[in-house]
Amino acid sequence: WELRLIPLPPRMVLAIARWCRQHCQRLCNLLLLLICARVQALAPAHTSNAWRMRRARLPVLGVPGLSTWLDNAFPEASMPMQPRFEVDVLAFDLNFVAHAKLRIAKNEEHALALVLKHVGAVLRQVRVRQHVVFALDGPAPLAKLETQRKRRLKSAQTAQRKRRMALQPALLTPGTAFINALEQALAYLCYFEVQKLASPSAHTELLKANRSVPVEFVVSGADCAGEGETKLMNWLLQRSASCAVSSGASRLARSALLVGGDGDLVLQALTLHQVE
Repeated sequence: WELRLIPLPPRMVLAIARWCRQHCQRLCNLLLLLICARVQALAPAHTSNAWRMRRARLPVLGVPGLSTWLDNAFPEASMPMQPRFEVDVLAFDLNFVAHAKLRIAKNEEHALALVLKHVGAVLRQVRVRQHVVFALDGPAPLAKLETQRKRRLKSAQTAQRKRRMALQPALLTPGTAFINALEQALAYLCYFEVQKLASPSAHTELLKANRSVPVEFVVSGADCAGEGETKLMNWLLQRSASCAVSSGASRLARSALLVGGDGDLVLQALTLHQVE
């Protein structure tokens, strides 16, 4: 649509406007609106060049790339983790870990092995006092289903053209065979770790640390609705509230280590005031 100004005599313009006002108020309002819009488009901009340049330099920040931007903007906030770092709760956003391993895995079995190797390395580096929580992305809300469908269709088309990745991110969709195998592998890993904690040597370490309660393992699979980072935040908040109400101050989670790198996880973790 293009509105062109036709040079008309002023008397004719006033006559047309008077006729429109008398016979059709809506048509008059529409005509005045179009004239005002055209005048505003032809008017010189009042915005200074300095303000335009200042606006152009402002970073357009969204959740994508937020972690990288934080590392570059606030380098003092990042530091290497000390060995045998002690926390009350160790929480894994497993979809983030699985996404990273799918990019370098040769097949599904290799991807499962890489995920379990990464989890085992973190468990050996961190000393957990209370809970180890694993969360997988479950069915998304209706508002996000359409976005996920478009995103995965686009990624599948891109991967088909480039043919770089042997495994597609669509494998992490709830209900796939890969996700079911990952949940079974996590269950085995938790059972293996519990058996290690039940050994006499682990019991001796608990007594030396004045801890009589062993570590508990929690798995929120893909059959539970919600994204992994959201389920982790809800679990931490519910755990803090239940411990405060039941006077279980000794089991109150005062510190948590979140394993993940999504922008959603960073933003939601910054809102936690009950847990460090």
